[in-house]
Amino acid sequence: MTKNKIVYAIGLGRIGLPMSALLATRGFTVHGIDPNKVEGRKIRANGFDPLEPLLEQTLKGALESQSLHVATHISHVKKHSEKPVLSLSGSSKATDREEPFLSSADNREEGMKKNSRLQFFRNVFLIAVPTLIDQSNRPDLSQLYLAIESIQSHLESEDLVIIESTCPIGTTEKVASDLKKSIPNLYVAHCPERVIPGNIFHELVHNDRVVGGVDEPSTLHATAFYESFILGRVFSTDSRTAEGVKLAENAYRDLNIAFANELSMIAEKKGVDIHELIQLANRHPRVQILTPGAGVGGHCIPIDPWYLVHSAPDLAELISTSRAVNEKKVRWIIEQVKENVRESQAKAIACFGLTYKANVPDTLESPALQIIEELEKVCEVLRVDPYVSKPYSPEEALAHADIAVGLVAHDQFLQIPSKHFSGKIILDFAGAFR
Repeated sequence: MTKNKIVYAIGLGRIGLPMSALLATRGFTVHGIDPNKVEGRKIRANGFDPLEPLLEQTLKGALESQSLHVATHISHVKKHSEKPVLSLSGSSKATDREEPFLSSADNREEGMKKNSRLQFFRNVFLIAVPTLIDQSNRPDLSQLYLAIESIQSHLESEDLVIIESTCPIGTTEKVASDLKKSIPNLYVAHCPERVIPGNIFHELVHNDRVVGGVDEPSTLHATAFYESFILGRVFSTDSRTAEGVKLAENAYRDLNIAFANELSMIAEKKGVDIHELIQLANRHPRVQILTPGAGVGGHCIPIDPWYLVHSAPDLAELISTSRAVNEKKVRWIIEQVKENVRESQAKAIACFGLTYKANVPDTLESPALQIIEELEKVCEVLRVDPYVSKPYSPEEALAHADIAVGLVAHDQFLQIPSKHFSGKIILDFAGAFR
């Protein structure tokens, strides 16, 4: 049994807050740090309004057990300076419970049990802040570097720094190089997150993870850390490969979505039903074309491929073209709808779907919202989405609208009785009504 380790989680957003709550139930004392003072007050008051169904109850348990503490700056936290504690790296894994993140003393005790190779590290500094792109699609790592700067004076020898924020290849090495000028014996690693909104807690525990340190000791310690609380496998590599894995995953997805979206525009021009075309093409045993949509949104796919493009602009031709195709699809849909509005002299349209993808409650970078905001400049738009507050019901919207526009294929839209579409112009860009 190891002495209770300290985790400083920098950033309490989409990833940082669930990770903090999870770790607090798995045997760690967690200090969650977020510069947003309003959010910090909300969390301390148990008033956080999460999209994740299990976050609120887990967060409440972590706060009540005093295994999770929240502050707006690391300087507000009493630093726990202790001797290095045992980190046990080996083949054993977290307990085989279906939901091991629920708060209990037994879970916290079991979460720290390990065997096999003994390694040492002191405290963990987990960085989970947004990394973005600027208006020219170049990496914007300003929040990451501010987070590193905020912890630099609080780091000690044998501390473990893990960056979960998505980074261009080589970022973790640069951070480590800068930090090790003043603290040579520091462990630094990268471990990209792989989760989907609405199911973050389950995926934090059950998904496989890729961990890459800037050197072998860093890799060993970071691997031991994740093996102590997840059920998925932990694959060890170097930090550059770990960074590249996340970028490659999302560039691959962007490319496949771009193919489906480009194909849909060609099919429309040639008078072909794109959904029937894809259904029949996918009968081939080695073909699996995705369903086209309104574009690409969310936290990762619109951003991460640009990191690869920026790192090798002369080589990343296919990746940059995929980005261009998916952005073009948004503009193409806007023009398609506007043309139908002009030709039919429609007074109102009903747009079905506001979130960035089907069956999730998240609207970040949603192409559907971009489309709706442009269409609202030319006619009345009735917004319909079961995951967004204060929308019109499908029946209300269709009773008033002349055109029904499918932008996101939420399952609930398939349940709308066909009689409500009678006499309407139907423009379905996402298979929302099929």
